[in-house]
Amino acid sequence: MVSVRKAVAEDYSAVLPLLRRLSTEHDWAPLFRKAWSSGEETFGYLLEDQGKVVGFLGLIHSERLINGQPISFCHTSSWIVEESYRKHSLGLLAPVIKMNDRQVVDLSASKDVHNISLKLGFTSLDTAFVIIPALPVGRGILKWTHTKVINGVDAIEPLLGKEEQRILRDHHQTPCQHLLLKSREATCYIIGTRVIKRGLPFFRIHYFSNVVLFLERAGSFRTRLGMATASIALITDKRFLRGQELPLSKERALPYQRMVKGSFLQPEDIDNLYSEYAIMEMQ
Repeated sequence: MVSVRKAVAEDYSAVLPLLRRLSTEHDWAPLFRKAWSSGEETFGYLLEDQGKVVGFLGLIHSERLINGQPISFCHTSSWIVEESYRKHSLGLLAPVIKMNDRQVVDLSASKDVHNISLKLGFTSLDTAFVIIPALPVGRGILKWTHTKVINGVDAIEPLLGKEEQRILRDHHQTPCQHLLLKSREATCYIIGTRVIKRGLPFFRIHYFSNVVLFLERAGSFRTRLGMATASIALITDKRFLRGQELPLSKERALPYQRMVKGSFLQPEDIDNLYSEYAIMEMQ
């Protein structure tokens, strides 16, 4: 008999063969480790047939303070079901659909999942990303001496507010890199991961604490960030830039749709932290 139950840490070895069908290159273990306190002890849901795991939907829970408002998040990840059990796939998603007390986010919905999600109450969060070459442009060249990037958690943590310090600690043991952009007037805390695309290094930004400052000083900061991360360009989801276009930047369609269920926040206020992109090495 096919049934659905919550996934716990001890299920990792049973789920791993399924996850390896998605990719043999990823280290999937972070999906079954608690990197922060979330009030939830489950790692998703399993589909079982007489004790055999035949499907899995990963969930990553977190508690955030966004714009001074406490928000519960649930990021979905790695939805996979053996072909002969596909008719039971929605059984894994059913408990997620019933989560009306939290912001549910899917950052990697395939075309099929995107179409299903729309019918189940999800809406589009983002459809494009932006590539920003790490080159100084415009007034950024003149403001070079007025900006700097502080690298490393030990140097950054004392300069952050209480909530940002919590974010740093929560992501300290992840692949994320932490940087603090500093001008004479303000700072912007940035979290991202270095990725390789077609043999070239890029820095994918998951979080801006002060995107207004970044946009104002992007002509200089983009170069500073490129140097600090040994990257030729920055990559960020389009929604983070709040409608602004940066010189020399190029917009590209996301290979996977960003989806969201729940109306607690505006799209630009939903970052990519506390998700599979932050806890795993994903190219």
